[in-house]
Amino acid sequence: FRRVLFRSWFGFESGAHGHPMPEAVRAWAGPLGGAQDFQFPAPSHYFEVKSLRPSRKSVEVSSEEQLDGENLKLAVITLDDVAAPSDGITLPGLVASIRSSLKNGADRVEFNRRFARLLVDPDDPWYAGQAYAVRRLQVFDVREEFPALRRSQLSKAIDRTTYRIDVQYLRQYLAFDMDYSHGNGNP
Repeated sequence: FRRVLFRSWFGFESGAHGHPMPEAVRAWAGPLGGAQDFQFPAPSHYFEVKSLRPSRKSVEVSSEEQLDGENLKLAVITLDDVAAPSDGITLPGLVASIRSSLKNGADRVEFNRRFARLLVDPDDPWYAGQAYAVRRLQVFDVREEFPALRRSQLSKAIDRTTYRIDVQYLRQYLAFDMDYSHGNGNP
């Protein structure tokens, strides 16, 4: 469920991709089986979104397709648990905020359609007690020399990969860095 939360926060609340929310709904490719979480058509660029805890230094990449392609960015969100739901972001609160921000009914329907594919019920009371604070958002340019396993460069004999990337070695690819740790973690 944490994946749903941080990817939704990035796509619909952070504004870091530079597109209005209705465009983000249509670009949200993850629930539809897209290789990257968000695929914006024009100008064409893609975002793969990952999270990590403040004590961790690496993110997991779950396939050789996720960081393969042009105009690709890796967004890394540092999340921390908070004791009181009012001190952070909860899934029910985030989903309600997204739905109320989508003024066009067709955009809300499309968001709900994609969200339903995730098989997560934001009305389940358990989610209301699970809260996180965003501490940092970093966005990296995934250029040709970016350290990644790419389907386009692997032998067809390699069927599936999962690997970790240590974020501290990505400084030269950093395009955006926002520190939220001095606030309440609820940007």
